[in-house]
Amino acid sequence: MKQQIEKWLLRRWYTHPSNRPFDLLSLIFLPLEAIASRVVRRKFRRRIKTDINQPTSRPPVIIVGNITVGGTGKTPVIVALARRLEQQGAKVGVIARGYGASGASKTVPMVLHSNSNVIEVGDEPLMIWRRLNEKRSGPSAVPVVVCRNRLAAYDKLVSAFHVDVVLSDDGLQHYALPRAYEIVVVDGQRKFGNHRLLPAGPLREPIERLRHADLILINGPASNHPIERNGSTDLATTLQAIETPTIAFNVIGNNLVPISKLATASKLATAASASMSRSIDSDMSASSILHRLILEEPRDHIILVSGIANPARFHREFRRLLRQLELYEDDSGTSGLPTITERVYSDHYPFKIDDVRELSTYARAIVVMTEKDAVKCAPLIGLLEESELECPPIFYLAVEAEFSDNGKLEAYLAPVLNRPDTQ
Repeated sequence: MKQQIEKWLLRRWYTHPSNRPFDLLSLIFLPLEAIASRVVRRKFRRRIKTDINQPTSRPPVIIVGNITVGGTGKTPVIVALARRLEQQGAKVGVIARGYGASGASKTVPMVLHSNSNVIEVGDEPLMIWRRLNEKRSGPSAVPVVVCRNRLAAYDKLVSAFHVDVVLSDDGLQHYALPRAYEIVVVDGQRKFGNHRLLPAGPLREPIERLRHADLILINGPASNHPIERNGSTDLATTLQAIETPTIAFNVIGNNLVPISKLATASKLATAASASMSRSIDSDMSASSILHRLILEEPRDHIILVSGIANPARFHREFRRLLRQLELYEDDSGTSGLPTITERVYSDHYPFKIDDVRELSTYARAIVVMTEKDAVKCAPLIGLLEESELECPPIFYLAVEAEFSDNGKLEAYLAPVLNRPDTQ
């Protein structure tokens, strides 16, 4: 029921106001929106009066957040920023709230490690930790600390590790956390929805909040980006009025990874994974893997599993890979090829053993899920193996944020990296 309500609200919110000027839901929520507006604006005014800019005696915090609900691509941005900052010689740490976590991290800062439990630390922080520390450990590892109280997470991070700069996964509206730099991520396709504040629309804060940010990152096709082609679009007009520096980026998925790669237990090598390892090289491209599985082995279904805020982006990216094979000419598929089935769950959905067991009924299928969901499902698949229940081949689509900035990002971040405490 909750999942259906979320999907319905997002669909209503992300309808452009010119298409639905007298939306009944927005009118019903109008009194609550007015209250929310006063609270949000008062909170931000206090932020300006108290000056939450960081003192230069502590490692600077770069906030990566958004002003809308629903996925904008923050997680791959965090990973990409950490890597680019490291290329500049900075030692990076990451803090996060750990949304969906049900363990001690609600009150006590927790440092992530190779055996961290996704239930205790949350799916996105664990995904970030794994991405940044795939091939390293010890002093060279990027520390990630999770706590609902982000200031407590920051204090734990800087006291336990030597870092030059701290990336905060979300926290734009968490004004108890001082910051040196604010980055706001905007979905270039869904934009700001109906431009209304919660609960009448998807906005956490008014659009003019972007004037006070240091940088705006637009998640959308760079070659067709409204800012880059001077089109008279809603987003272009809005951001030109804001006058905050803007960089476009794309979230690209070109790598399909067997879910067994996420295993921490030695038993996580399913019969399906074992059979795949004989025919699939770990260095093969996503397109090559799909070509092998679709053309050389009989499959009835490709099941796309997602429990993220914006599953449509995941579906589009996977279909882009299929079109590279020149087998699927459009999103509907082609006769004789596996049928694509979309299994959509709510954001941060806590997968259960029964959810994964259901996948085992599709013996002639290929399962592809988001990496965020894979970190939660991998341990459950291990439990199924112990009961000798075979699963179909299961992969996750690994995505990367690719910026079209030509070095502008480093230039924008230079004042942060050149602070006395980062030298």
